[in-house]
Amino acid sequence: MRTPTPMSRLKDTQETQKTDATPHTAAHEFRGLALLALGLVLFLSLISYTPQDIPGWFPFHTALVASNAAHTLNFLGILGALIAWGTYSLLGGAAYLLCAMLLGYGSAKLILPGTHLSRRALWSISFVLSGACLAQILDLPLIDARRLQLPGEGGLVGMVLGDFLRNLLGIVGAFVLLGGVYAVSILYMTGIRPAEVVYGLLALPPMALRAFSAWRVARAEERAARLPLQQPASDETPHFLATPPGALPSNERRKNAGRSAEPEASASKIIPADMEEETPASLLSAQAAREESAAVEHQ
Repeated sequence: MRTPTPMSRLKDTQETQKTDATPHTAAHEFRGLALLALGLVLFLSLISYTPQDIPGWFPFHTALVASNAAHTLNFLGILGALIAWGTYSLLGGAAYLLCAMLLGYGSAKLILPGTHLSRRALWSISFVLSGACLAQILDLPLIDARRLQLPGEGGLVGMVLGDFLRNLLGIVGAFVLLGGVYAVSILYMTGIRPAEVVYGLLALPPMALRAFSAWRVARAEERAARLPLQQPASDETPHFLATPPGALPSNERRKNAGRSAEPEASASKIIPADMEEETPASLLSAQAAREESAAVEHQ
């Protein structure tokens, strides 16, 4: 019996720890469903938010009309209104980016359980923050901040960070910087490589051309294989010879069988008139006719 060495025991312990540390498939499914649920809750809260749904006891209540809990317009009631107010106040229009990110990560976790969200956390944060700053410095009417009684289109993040970058670099410089951060964040979040995308797009026309050429060759070969079967019989060829026996009706097959059983016509016994042999009687009559014509000429 082999005695385990200390190194083998250490190796087995490390493999066991590694196996135990790997989450089960059910854990991935639970995380994916949880992210999807959070994204759906946030989306429903955002699209149905109105300032009148904020309750009067809330410290930051700024609605001009008092809310009525029995007639809340938000899909999720007062809780949904508070969630939407907090997200809108912090991120402005970028709240929808956060919603899309949650839904996307949840779907990816369900479809691809090996997706590591921790490696994309930093890029996810920069994606949302840069989006809020872009909405603020460009002053895009994404959510109508005045109607919703919010600090700005980019929320508090856009007002603090976006206005700071705009005052420091100008609107063009801030736009270039934030646009670059936004694009790079998308690339690292999704794992898309621009070079691979460009190479794939450039390879599409040759692939389509090769597929079309192969289709044309296959179609030509199929037509060539079908041509002998579709070739019509010539006028000189009898119908019973040009048509396969299996394609003829039963009565035609019986006629052809009887026709082949009959002896051939005695064509060899029929001699044309110009090929008949001259008999003695014909020779005599011809000689008499010549003599009679000669006598007539002499007279």
